[in-house]
Amino acid sequence: MDLRSEERDLPSTRTLATFCLVEVAEDSGLKGFGGAPSATMDTSAPLDVSRWTVFYPIYINNKKTAAEGRRISISSACENPTCVEIGDCCQYLRLPCALELDKAYSRDFMQIGRVRVQLKREDGSLINPAIPSRKALWTKVAELVPKHQGRTKKQESSASASGSSIPAGKSGKSGKKKR
Repeated sequence: MDLRSEERDLPSTRTLATFCLVEVAEDSGLKGFGGAPSATMDTSAPLDVSRWTVFYPIYINNKKTAAEGRRISISSACENPTCVEIGDCCQYLRLPCALELDKAYSRDFMQIGRVRVQLKREDGSLINPAIPSRKALWTKVAELVPKHQGRTKKQESSASASGSSIPAGKSGKSGKKKR
């Protein structure tokens, strides 16, 4: 059997691997954020995410310079955000978003992943009136990322692990001096 005919029979997996659409139900009671987002793929009515705002994590990374791609001030930026954290923050802000994990930032191809966020509806009205622009989205997400549930757990575990590994007052060298 010809391999090309088998390939034609397979469904396209690009759409499943590329997008993880995150939707927020109007009646969902979000007390916090950082849990597993409700990922859904609605195949009945495909969304045109190409019109949504593109959000790379490097835009709000305080470890990067403006020439490297940071878009907000260092004082309002956060340290090394990830796409998942940004997606959770957008979910908390009740903004529809799509995680594209196979995309890379053009200036630094080692920065993998981006998030597409819908700020306006088809008729031009804002989805969240508190976030009227991309810059407002960047600053609000940069405020929320350090408070992310997964990030606070990582900081607590690393602080306890680093404190117990090296006893205080001891240096690495001990013994007689060589003459």
